[in-house]
Amino acid sequence: MIKIAIPSSHSRIHTKVMNILKIQELLNPKKVVYWGTDAVVLVFRPWDIPRLLKENRIDFGFSGLDTFIELGCEKLVFDRFYSDTSRIAYCRNSCSKNNSNNGLVVATEYPSISSRYFFEKEMKVQILKIRGSAEAFPNLDGISAIVDVVETGTSTRVNHLKVCDSIMTTYPCLAASEKAKHNWPEIGFTNIRNIINDCLSQPGDESSV
Repeated sequence: MIKIAIPSSHSRIHTKVMNILKIQELLNPKKVVYWGTDAVVLVFRPWDIPRLLKENRIDFGFSGLDTFIELGCEKLVFDRFYSDTSRIAYCRNSCSKNNSNNGLVVATEYPSISSRYFFEKEMKVQILKIRGSAEAFPNLDGISAIVDVVETGTSTRVNHLKVCDSIMTTYPCLAASEKAKHNWPEIGFTNIRNIINDCLSQPGDESSV
């Protein structure tokens, strides 16, 4: 039984993965398990997918390159999809009067990526690990910067943030656990897409394929 993970509909990367798979949408966001003939598709938070692959609890999974790198799982990635990219960027509060890059408190979901970036830039900052709503944190006392995903830049502008630097480019990736690489070395993206479509199209599954 092959276990394949896709990102939940509440995540940024969900739509990108659905586009890659040529699946319109999962019509029931509460349904998280889709059984097929010889496989099962499971819906998880993008941050959980690399960890589950690393622990060999699932066989294949989609998430963002940023997530795989942050969690130290990039070596599991075997297919990358460059057609839909985003940036991980260092952003400052545009209303802040403090123009110094040292001594900042930086809120981010990416403490490892951020620490490496600021170390290489020889900037002394304090990293505050958060989970979501990064744009709101620079409005709190003592926090004037974030490292976060930037898509079009609209969210940063409306929240009075300015992009100071782009740290990396991220995009959807398909990865396999070490167990899956050993058990099914011949399986590629097309096979995975067909398996997912089979699982989502089983009778009783509320999905649009």
